[in-house]
Amino acid sequence: MAAKFFQAQFQAVSAGNGSFVVSAATGGFKTPTQANAKDGNTYEYRAANGADWEHGSGVWSSGTNTLTRVTIDSNSLANSSPINFAAAPVVTMFPSALPLEPVRTVTLPGHIYGLSMSTAGSVTTFTVNGGVAADSTGVDALSLPSVYTKDANLSWAVGSGNGCLDTGNIAASTWYHVHLIKRTDTNVVDVLVSLSPTAPTLPTNYTEFRRIGSMLTDASKHWIQFVQTGDEFLWSAPVNDLSNGNPSAGLPFQISVPTGVVVRANILALWQSTTANSFVLLHSQLLSGQTGGTPSGNLSLFNQDHSGASNDATGQFQILTDTTAHLRAQSSGAGGLYIVTVGWTDFRGRNGNP
Repeated sequence: MAAKFFQAQFQAVSAGNGSFVVSAATGGFKTPTQANAKDGNTYEYRAANGADWEHGSGVWSSGTNTLTRVTIDSNSLANSSPINFAAAPVVTMFPSALPLEPVRTVTLPGHIYGLSMSTAGSVTTFTVNGGVAADSTGVDALSLPSVYTKDANLSWAVGSGNGCLDTGNIAASTWYHVHLIKRTDTNVVDVLVSLSPTAPTLPTNYTEFRRIGSMLTDASKHWIQFVQTGDEFLWSAPVNDLSNGNPSAGLPFQISVPTGVVVRANILALWQSTTANSFVLLHSQLLSGQTGGTPSGNLSLFNQDHSGASNDATGQFQILTDTTAHLRAQSSGAGGLYIVTVGWTDFRGRNGNP
């Protein structure tokens, strides 16, 4: 019976990103040959020097005393490329007489965890926290291992601290959509910003994406500040979107939430009317037009005034928008409607929509 291989550890001959040639065993360990490594077999390994490290599998050659890198499972750069070691690393080989099985993950369509966004406001930079999400097709997982900072004033380039815009130049007073992107040949995941929620222009070799949120620029082409917790987004400064609107004939109105996707708007409403027993109905434009006095399964805000003098009614509502960020109001009498947008709930692809 052939002797079993248990573990070996050695100092490599040289630095760089090539194969590991054995120089000598480290203290208390054997070289791969001394530890009975079999020529042509694939072994798991870990190589490290200072802050640089990688874990993967390689093929052992007894004739040249060399471990050839084959697959990089993980490394200190959070990608699957061989580390270019600045100095010769120490390599530990583990018993694995057969090729390593790839790590298999179960990808749940719509899954998203972490990946919250933030910006200081009045700047073109923003950050995305680490997390993982299924891609837009629900087939693969896109994992961002740590906090990424991106600059929308620059064209996209791989890596934190670089640009993120997919095409063109950043525009003023415009909604943009933030996507995770992945190239499957190296498993590198990055962050991209696009005008499109469903079809961003992907960089060369990147084939998968997932929208993780949306952001709005101001008149100076800077991001407007918001706070995000999970799917909930709140404006740091709520926006007055409608002032003294008259919905007696039906009034569609646009609010400050993302366009191109359906979100649940979080709004404050004030209704002022001198019409006795007047009602105003606020509803989604995803539904057909409604009448103010006979709501059909929608949220309504009403002012009942028996005397005929002006009275106010207020309320806070959460209503689904359409993809143009519009809601609709319909009243049973004349009056003035005021709307303040507090924020929105973004489902971020959980329900199969963008």
